[in-house]
Amino acid sequence: MLLRASIVSWTSSVRDALQAAYRGERQRQARQPARQIDSILQGIDNDEDLEAGKRRYDESAPLGSPGGFASVYAGLSENDAPVAIKVFHPGVKQDANRELQFAASRLGKTATHIIAVHDCGVDAASHQPAIVMARGEYSLSQHSKSQGRLTEAVACAIGCAIVDGLLEVSDWVHRDLKPANLIWCDGTWRLVDFGIARIADAG
Repeated sequence: MLLRASIVSWTSSVRDALQAAYRGERQRQARQPARQIDSILQGIDNDEDLEAGKRRYDESAPLGSPGGFASVYAGLSENDAPVAIKVFHPGVKQDANRELQFAASRLGKTATHIIAVHDCGVDAASHQPAIVMARGEYSLSQHSKSQGRLTEAVACAIGCAIVDGLLEVSDWVHRDLKPANLIWCDGTWRLVDFGIARIADAG
């Protein structure tokens, strides 16, 4: 009974924190517009672009369903390490601005509950903007379908991971929190897909 009471109390605290985060996401406004793609990629050295043969991906191995702006594929880094490569669809370059800006801001940075960004640039094969990220094992959506209903303890841990992830990038507003955008990677849950994110209001 004591353990259950502790879990219920902890879950309630996480729920309150999530509700506060959601309210903050709705209320905060971006102060500065997203930079244009050309200016974002201009700050990335040419040898950091996704040159043919440097990073490879298989179009027959998509990771999840295609999104409105891009598709994510299983790929390999220059050292043959597994990565996920997000390639934006033709014709959506301007819509990709914010996510590319976010990706550029995350280069070289580490976080416990945000997916690691290894590189961003232009994919030589498609000539489209692309982002190279750590490759997770499965999404919360996939996990729920295979494992069924979450226990209170697991739900509580996931809620804490979401809150911690939002705090790790508190200068950004995600705006698309859902099970498909939470990935199990390197032993923990991590937020992905900042495609409609905005820079948070500093005030």
